[in-house]
Amino acid sequence: MKRFELSSRDGFHIVFQNGWTFSCQWHEMSYSDKGELTCEIAAWDADGNWFKFPDGQDVLGWVSPDELVDWMKQISILPNSLV
Repeated sequence: MKRFELSSRDGFHIVFQNGWTFSCQWHEMSYSDKGELTCEIAAWDADGNWFKFPDGQDVLGWVSPDELVDWMKQISILPNSLV
């Protein structure tokens, strides 16, 4: 991991060594239950290209803690850019 960033009081970003930023949010406007059991996630590379989740969307909502860890691992090992 390269660094942590606080994105709001209801979320965080992690920038991995590969240049990808991983976002986890649970504010009231996110696709989550406000952080009780789920969060919303997204990721983008150093050039600002957004990761597309299996459903084709840039953001994945209602993610459980176990899914969060799985997605963080997958993003952390991506190539530096998808372009």
